[in-house]
Amino acid sequence: MKLLLTTIALTAASGSAAAWQTSIAKDDFSGKATTVHTAVSKNSLRLEFPYQGKNHGRVYILQRDPQTASVYISLDKGQINCPIDYCAVAVKVGDAEPRNFVVNPMGGGNNSEVSFSYPPALLDELQGAKSFRVRLEVYANGYQTLDFAGVKPLPVDLTTLRR
Repeated sequence: MKLLLTTIALTAASGSAAAWQTSIAKDDFSGKATTVHTAVSKNSLRLEFPYQGKNHGRVYILQRDPQTASVYISLDKGQINCPIDYCAVAVKVGDAEPRNFVVNPMGGGNNSEVSFSYPPALLDELQGAKSFRVRLEVYANGYQTLDFAGVKPLPVDLTTLRR
């Protein structure tokens, strides 16, 4: 999964910040295709050494078939503070109140990505959103906010996903 997200991140890095980019990633082993929707944060996080400098966050929606999707958040640099099997991030869509979502660390020593435990709830919130913000805790840097202002609505309707 890390290789897939890294490959997609390199593709998405050339796109404009906060616009959903859609691409197809094909698994060479199974031959199955995954549709990937990616948004890059408008802002860069301000982190201390050794993670200083330009540092954007990304939201990935991986749609393996019309009925299922996975959602991930990744940082260019830094470690998302999620030391146990799960933790929470807050998502604020437009002017609505922030809502907490449970996320899981990716494992394998990768602390720069987390996955949402129940993606349909988040996708319902993001469908049609023109802006959203994600607040998460970054190791040794406290709570940080990723700003996805000015996004276009998701290019597909994901509210019909299996629950």
